[in-house]
Amino acid sequence: MKKYTLLMMLVGAIMFAACEEEEPAPYAGEDELQVAMYSSPDVYEEAYNHHTRKEEKIKLDYNRQVFVDLDALSETVAADTLGIHKSSDDFTEFDLWEEGKDVAEGMEGWDIVFSQYNGRVDDGTGTGALTAYSVTGVLLNKGVTSAVKVTDIDYSNITVSEVEELTLSTEVDVIGHAWKQLDFSTFLFEIVANEFFVIKTTDGMYFKLAFTSFYNDEGVKGFPKFKFERILK
Repeated sequence: MKKYTLLMMLVGAIMFAACEEEEPAPYAGEDELQVAMYSSPDVYEEAYNHHTRKEEKIKLDYNRQVFVDLDALSETVAADTLGIHKSSDDFTEFDLWEEGKDVAEGMEGWDIVFSQYNGRVDDGTGTGALTAYSVTGVLLNKGVTSAVKVTDIDYSNITVSEVEELTLSTEVDVIGHAWKQLDFSTFLFEIVANEFFVIKTTDGMYFKLAFTSFYNDEGVKGFPKFKFERILK
């Protein structure tokens, strides 16, 4: 009887522990997220004013960076985000031209970050050479996540088998800034049509992501909006 009681207690403990284990987050389907790259207080920096043609203090349009953990998405929880103001000691000054300045602590498990950074752009000479230029876009979590731009597959119908045929890049600026383009007739940014990105996250999951806007409902720039969804087998 004593052995039977001990056996039942052991079985009960195992069943209790199994119930205590956290179940995987249920699949959420497609979601949409908008992040803010500006917040109070204003930040001013010395810069060249092309109107006055002299160096002076200019208010920054973007003074905030936002880290995004896509894996956190579930039926009941949105993708996790962490916004850091430029005045914070935790703000990362990304510079793709300087070793060690293309990484950030951010938050645990982050996949992408929206930020202004010293990027690599075509120098306009037609040689393919790159030059440094301050841009606003998306960077990967270096050495952890990877991505690729897709232009020849339909966003709505892409499958895991198609994803597995793609070559994803670990270059931190593979998503970068060129998903938006400035229309010089209106001086408004427009989202590049017929392209999206596939991202392999820190948890090894595949997500598809398409940008939909760079403005908030009041027409203020610096509020990127995107739709995204986990690609299931």
